[in-house]
Amino acid sequence: METPRRATLSVAIVTLNEEANLPPTLASVAWADEIVVVDSGSTDATRAIAQSHGTRFVTEPWRGFAAQKNFALSLCTSEWVLSLDADEMVSPELAASIQKIIATPPSHTAYALPRRNFFLHRWMRHGGYYPDPKLRLFPRGQGSFQETPVHETAVFAGNVETLKAFAKELVDLRPAAILSRGTSETVVLARETRTIPIVFAAVSDPIASGLVASLARPGGNITGFTNVESTLGGKWVELLKEVAPRTTRVTLLFNPATPATHQFYLPSIQTAAQSLAVQVNDAPVHAKDEIEGVIAAIARNPGGGLIAMPDPFTGTNLGLIVALAARYRIPAISYPPLYAQSGGLISYGVDFANLFRQAAGYMDRILKGARPADLPVQLPTKLELVINLKAAKALGLIVPLALLGRADEMIE
Repeated sequence: METPRRATLSVAIVTLNEEANLPPTLASVAWADEIVVVDSGSTDATRAIAQSHGTRFVTEPWRGFAAQKNFALSLCTSEWVLSLDADEMVSPELAASIQKIIATPPSHTAYALPRRNFFLHRWMRHGGYYPDPKLRLFPRGQGSFQETPVHETAVFAGNVETLKAFAKELVDLRPAAILSRGTSETVVLARETRTIPIVFAAVSDPIASGLVASLARPGGNITGFTNVESTLGGKWVELLKEVAPRTTRVTLLFNPATPATHQFYLPSIQTAAQSLAVQVNDAPVHAKDEIEGVIAAIARNPGGGLIAMPDPFTGTNLGLIVALAARYRIPAISYPPLYAQSGGLISYGVDFANLFRQAAGYMDRILKGARPADLPVQLPTKLELVINLKAAKALGLIVPLALLGRADEMIE
């Protein structure tokens, strides 16, 4: 009987002057198929240590923890990825568990690993320091990091069955009201209860999703706040042309598995492009490995720009898109602020923090007796412009003062 093939594993580590921590870390994962080390300019023996352990060592200027880790993930070639900090070690017991996980068809989309934290060489067992699980192990292309206050956070593309289980568990607790984020999550919750009030934030099309009867009169037990505005597409073209005046072609990067987003913004994109004499090209990508080909093709001729359309696929691969746009020197814009905050040129879209502040107001009204059916679904009222001046300088672009004056955040 043939032994099943074990899936391969890459370990991704970011470093800066880690000669004291790195040797035991690398030794603890020597069994992995590939170790990728992304260094941001160490002046100690970090490079020599990493290379002596047979790692793939790459130097990349520092752009923040999330951006750095996402760049490391983009270099991994194995089927599974384990993200480690340079001062973390994998115990033999954990190594055995990981190898068991990747040796069989996965039962979960991602895995949070327990951690032992040490202070002055003493294990901190209490006060929430153990098991302190962190999402670190996932199939390549299914996870990424987002910059958040204090520490970066790993996010992953979950599956519907997992969502269903969580939704049922939540509804079984019989809360007075539920706050949800995103279309998929809200739809799954809606199938579990028709009585518990649900307030959503960041749902693209609540009518088409079957969540509400109309925006003005939602009916039922659900209401909330949408995260889309159809004119945003045109603004992306205008902003890209304003920050990179030589742009004559714009490529729309999107996943055809979620065509609704592309179709929703396309009319305003085409209208703005026509008025600015900019050609629009579609670039549907089905897999992560296709992204570089699209961006490399844009770079073959001058005047190219990129719009990374906001969908789950581009969101998951945001770090890779940022890295490739920088490598091929392509001016690009996307939706979430994280794009510019992670090293991308510019982002423009709905202010999500404001959406949740508004959603909290609806929750308060419902808990005081209001019915979701009587609270209209609201469109976004606040948009956020983030400009990365460091990325602009690297591309040789001078951001107009008028544009800087409109920015909500500038990254230097």
